[in-house]
Amino acid sequence: MVRIAIVEHDASVSARLHELLEIWQSRNFVQMSVLEYNDELEFISAYPSPLDMVLLSVEQPHMGGMEIVRRIRHFDRDVRIVLLSEGCDAAPLGYQYDVFDYLLKPVDANALFYCLHRAASLYAALPSRTHTVQCDGIVRRLYLRDILYVEVLGHFLVYHVADEREGVRKYKVKGQLVRIRDKFTHSGFFRVNRSFLVNVARADKITRDTLFYGERQIAIARSSKGAFRRYLAGIGGL
Repeated sequence: MVRIAIVEHDASVSARLHELLEIWQSRNFVQMSVLEYNDELEFISAYPSPLDMVLLSVEQPHMGGMEIVRRIRHFDRDVRIVLLSEGCDAAPLGYQYDVFDYLLKPVDANALFYCLHRAASLYAALPSRTHTVQCDGIVRRLYLRDILYVEVLGHFLVYHVADEREGVRKYKVKGQLVRIRDKFTHSGFFRVNRSFLVNVARADKITRDTLFYGERQIAIARSSKGAFRRYLAGIGGL
């Protein structure tokens, strides 16, 4: 299901957007959940993660639209943000925050439908490129390419994820490695021992017995060495 939030203080504009979204989903057989917020402060304080798209009015009563975008990006790098405005001034500012699209008010139906079609092709690819976990009561979508390795700690899995600001961020969730192994194996991961499923391409260094991820050293189990060598040979080494 695609989750979309409308952040618009004008009730008539919000109603029109909701109407257009219902038309588009019925025509394209897409299940969609639409959340409406007429107060940008409420939206930010109760951010309904995970979201696939935010239709955000630049003109807001309490906070500038670009400030809202900046705050969204602070805790959600993946959501597609579409700016709605009565003028063109905000368009250049949106690029620095990776804004997905920009639409003028009153929003043209065809322009919105085209925007949704562009996004739909990306949504279709999400399951193979991302992995969703629930950590500390928040559902997070992790890009597989950013996951360095998954570590087993008792009944928990710890996802070690590359992060631009923090270096490595950890997400600890209840789970079993066997439940994610197939999906991850098809995305360049290899189980080198009982406790680690590693993203081979993200290793800083690989020796006969060990993979290195920064300061972390992960041993390759003796029983896995033959299969791991064959795996490396199959991808042409590193």
